Amino acid sequence: LPASTGSLLRVRLGAPSMRSHMNAEATPWIAVAAADDHAKTITAYDSQGHTHAVDTARVPDRPLYVLDIDVTKAHRAGLEVLQKAFADKGLTSLPSKPANSADAASAAGWWATKVTAVE
Repeated sequence: LPASTGSLLRVRLGAPSMRSHMNAEATPWIAVAAADDHAKTITAYDSQGHTHAVDTARVPDRPLYVLDIDVTKAHRAGLEVLQKAFADKGLTSLPSKPANSADAASAAGWWATKVTAVE
């Protein structure tokens, strides 16, 4: 992606309820968002660099910052790169002719496991 995209990193508080734990005595931990939606724990780091396993099923008692990627911004920038690459090759838009029903059916693909009846 071009440099004009800017940073894709995003830092957020792990949960809104953590806001009440933000005070001078509690130094927040930091973790990277889990790539696995089924992860049971994520690794968080304290200010000394020590690791801590954080249960993903419950909100921790201490504040936690989560680093992740701004996926919406990345998708938008990626699509702009693709559109420019296509335009450079003269592929700027789809044909404007209306599709007939046979063309539409073939473009839609086919159902490999379509259930048409239950007896």
